[in-house]
Amino acid sequence: MLMVLEQLDGGYVDTYVFDCADKENWGDIDPNVNIGNICDKEPFQPVFSLFKPPEIKTNPYTGKPMPNENIPYSQNEVTDAIMKNWITNHIPDYTQRLSQRSDSDEFADEADISKVYLFSAKQKVPPIYKALATNYYNRLRFAFVQVESEIGADLGGEFDVEKWPTLLISTAEGEKIPYDGKMKLPALKEFVDSYALNVGEEKEDRVIGSKKQSTLSNQVDKSGYMLLTNPFDIEEKIIDDQKAAIVYVASKDNMMHSSVIEELASEYGDFINLAMYAVDDVQASSSDLKKEFKSTKLPLFRYYNNQKTGEDKRASSFNIVLPSEAFNAEFEGPMGSAIKEAILREVHDTYITDVKEVSEKVYNQLAGPAAREGKVVVNYIYDGEDERGVDFTYKAVTTDPILDGEYVFFATDSPSEYMIGENTLPALIGMLPMDEENPMPRVFSFQGLKEFQGNYKGIVATLL
Repeated sequence: MLMVLEQLDGGYVDTYVFDCADKENWGDIDPNVNIGNICDKEPFQPVFSLFKPPEIKTNPYTGKPMPNENIPYSQNEVTDAIMKNWITNHIPDYTQRLSQRSDSDEFADEADISKVYLFSAKQKVPPIYKALATNYYNRLRFAFVQVESEIGADLGGEFDVEKWPTLLISTAEGEKIPYDGKMKLPALKEFVDSYALNVGEEKEDRVIGSKKQSTLSNQVDKSGYMLLTNPFDIEEKIIDDQKAAIVYVASKDNMMHSSVIEELASEYGDFINLAMYAVDDVQASSSDLKKEFKSTKLPLFRYYNNQKTGEDKRASSFNIVLPSEAFNAEFEGPMGSAIKEAILREVHDTYITDVKEVSEKVYNQLAGPAAREGKVVVNYIYDGEDERGVDFTYKAVTTDPILDGEYVFFATDSPSEYMIGENTLPALIGMLPMDEENPMPRVFSFQGLKEFQGNYKGIVATLL
């Protein structure tokens, strides 16, 4: 086992090992740990998956349960450093970010439970603080105060904070107790433990207005959507991530097209971040809306392209043009498919991909040399009269980090009968690497691609 798993086990994450060759001895599996079909195909591929519980149980705007997130390990190497980063970046965040006076007042107002405050100069909640909040979920409340926030300096003064970071407890009885030990999880747990409610006496979930709410679905071979409620969420979950993103922006009182983002999430969530950005008060939020989304006319869908981060990602983003009827609640049902089609058309045409679209003649000229260089050559062949062109999921597969450097991806329309062979279009064909042991071309074809269309993980697993 990696050293990092031993270091983080039990404090940051609980670890399990499932042996695909010994399924009878798995015993009872936590129903929240949905391992899907990873053992259905031989030979078994060793995989790491992270199961992240939802940060809130119910979407407050749609009333639907927020399911768990299944996060696959996508790097092409396994090291302690990469593994630690993967785990700590996905610890659920049960802290409350206090940015405004209304946030701090609402947070402090809850009775009969002690509250932990972390005053920090960091922009993001540290993983160790997320882990602490997870260990005492609903037994303590946890607040994060960023020094540059609107309320940071004032709140720091009220709590006599002289340095950053500072962690302290405001007990249920009103006493303020600062922590002066090391920022290590065992020491922090020892400090807060005596102030926590007993197991079995937990409070109900409580989310204040500006709480960052992010969760993804763990449907088999699918992901889900994120629920965002303030600009910090956009920066951390959308702008800082290289994955493409579609953000549905709407007033919390009118989420008429939330089902569209849910459908897109179930179909494309493996490679696109899907999010709902719920606005409490459109007029009060007009400045933030204009800055990030360039419009206050809601609802809207905004697209952020893949393989970009930071200001490059924000600058290249755009609002998707919707049918005019989309703003009429009367058309919610019938307009859903038209809105979805408009979104997919825009995203499909804009998505950055490593696919080289070539003729059959050019493919035949390039495939051999690439295979001799040790590359796996993959070609998506399809009917040129198909208006969809190259399958969207195939485009996304070509950018997966786990395939980076070892694969070359092509697409060819209207192939000859010789190239099609016994396949049914669309199909994947290709050539395996040549080496001293295999000096001759070894071609392959994957029949039944129609069954895998839209199944991102299925295609990746097949290529591996």
